[in-house]
Amino acid sequence: QATNEEAARRGLSARVSVMDAEELIFPDEIFDFVTCGFGIMFFPDQDRGLAQMRRVLKPGGCLALSTWRLAQGADLQPVLKEMGIPRSQNPGWITEPDILEALIHRNGFTDISVQMDSMDFRYTDAEDVWQTARGTGMRRVLDSLDATQKERALALFTERMKPYQRPDGYYLRATA
Repeated sequence: QATNEEAARRGLSARVSVMDAEELIFPDEIFDFVTCGFGIMFFPDQDRGLAQMRRVLKPGGCLALSTWRLAQGADLQPVLKEMGIPRSQNPGWITEPDILEALIHRNGFTDISVQMDSMDFRYTDAEDVWQTARGTGMRRVLDSLDATQKERALALFTERMKPYQRPDGYYLRATA
């Protein structure tokens, strides 16, 4: 509701709806474009989600998906592994372009182009990286750590980040 109110306040003719991506409430063939930013890996049934996206696209419409090959916060994974904490990656995680392309193709999409792009993200310190990682699929694991475990993880991570340190912070690369 707050997002819709803000859009109206700004004079935008946009509307936000919350729904299950595998059960879209929109009519068939209503959109020219459908986007799914860094979400497909969390769908319990990726094929069902893509079928719904295809259903709501007009003929000739365009689908744009993004997924992390190497996510922000991925640099925390080796630290957690060293501490004996299991990997937090969702079973639907897609890191390889050919796997993403096959998923899209198998769901009836054609003229597929998969592109990778990398970017450096600047963080002030290890806590900044930690908080960013909490906004990802790593949240469940990170929030399960007690204060001592978190302190140890941050210390180990700070040591690992030294090669990425510049005068204005730490620069870590992510690839989508």
